[in-house]
Amino acid sequence: MFSITHNSSHEIPRANLEYSGRIIHFGANLKSVEYELDEWIAKYEKLLSELIWLESKVHFQTEYSELQTLSWSVDLNTYKVIHNGEFPENIDKSCWNFESTWKRQT
Repeated sequence: MFSITHNSSHEIPRANLEYSGRIIHFGANLKSVEYELDEWIAKYEKLLSELIWLESKVHFQTEYSELQTLSWSVDLNTYKVIHNGEFPENIDKSCWNFESTWKRQT
């Protein structure tokens, strides 16, 4: 379901040296996601809480809705990276901004 590009053709693990980081892309065919969207968002945010990221966008369309966009971004005024040569801390949810075009079906 998820895919990420490799940093290089070498088999030695190394830091990500790509400009502006990597893109993780995914696709799925989900049954009735519009009825379980709150649960899906909770699971997706759990995944985000385990990654180092700046922005995430999810586009989805169902049989009953137009193309919808869910967008998360890190507020860099709240989240401060400490430049001490160590791996950064995970980004706390209080540092996230969330926007959505989704209008819940009633």
